Amino acid sequence: MVLAEPENLPSEDEREDATSRLITTLETIDETIHQKVRLGIMSALVARGECDFRFLKDTLSVTDGNLSIHLARLEEAGYISVHKEFVKRKPHTTYAPTEKGKQAFTAYLAALERIVQSAGAYSAPAGAAERKSSRDAAT
Repeated sequence: MVLAEPENLPSEDEREDATSRLITTLETIDETIHQKVRLGIMSALVARGECDFRFLKDTLSVTDGNLSIHLARLEEAGYISVHKEFVKRKPHTTYAPTEKGKQAFTAYLAALERIVQSAGAYSAPAGAAERKSSRDAAT
């Protein structure tokens, strides 16, 4: 990120407004999803629709116990559903996002987008660094 040149900096009111929006947005971040492993689980489930335990474990590079704890937390929150069955006499567990989980994930992504947009209030407009480099090179 390139910091804005002094003449392009937002006014104090604009900075306060951006800071206020940022704080409000941070308060809306879903802590259940925000944790790294749970974010990975929800990302995989929303993208694929359904995943089994082995796929999640291999994809996220976590231990059985660690994955189980995070899956249980998401299930308790109502964000995922669990389907257990036996395939060739071996247990096979699959997970899918619930409607509540999909909505929570979408809201989480929207909150992240608002954070990125708020951070933009403190950065230079796109291309400002290139224009400054061109001006400096010309002098």
